[in-house]
Amino acid sequence: MNYVRPFLENWRYAARHPAVKAALTSLAFLVIMAGVAFGYWWPTHREQRDLIAQIETQRRATVDALQAVEVARAYQAAKSAAGTLEQKLNTAGGQADLVKSIERIAAKRQVRIVSQAYEEAKPKGQYSPLYLDIGLQANYSSLREFLADLHTLPVWIEVQEMNLERSREHAGLIKAGLRLLTYRQAASRNVALAP
Repeated sequence: MNYVRPFLENWRYAARHPAVKAALTSLAFLVIMAGVAFGYWWPTHREQRDLIAQIETQRRATVDALQAVEVARAYQAAKSAAGTLEQKLNTAGGQADLVKSIERIAAKRQVRIVSQAYEEAKPKGQYSPLYLDIGLQANYSSLREFLADLHTLPVWIEVQEMNLERSREHAGLIKAGLRLLTYRQAASRNVALAP
């Protein structure tokens, strides 16, 4: 208590000075103004924070709804594609049917089939993989259209490998080497394979 009393007396003495009085009055005025400003700012800040939270909630709900629509659309597309894939995998037909189908697409798109080779792999489950190595010659747009038409075949076809190079003999033509994979039912393996 002995230390506090002289400190308070010094403050009382200093507070009588006009400059200190002006400073204390200014400080009190600033505190009151800060309180008034805070009183106006705080409710506005709370409203803004609540509005941002509502916007974020609505945004999340909108994004979730859009994602749900996209998932439903993807599910329907996958369901449709699964049905198409199952139908293509269960298509009965031999190697000769596949060759005719590919030749038909090649003739339609003005693609020349240069070479064909077939290789049957070990059965996987109830399906027997068949690899087709095909050499093609055409211009770029015809070759692109030929590749785009492969999905229209009645059987499932995957392009496993593709090598493209310019033809040295014919300007503007491309030589393409494709390795295609198709699956046939294991029951259709007894169909004679023609080279």
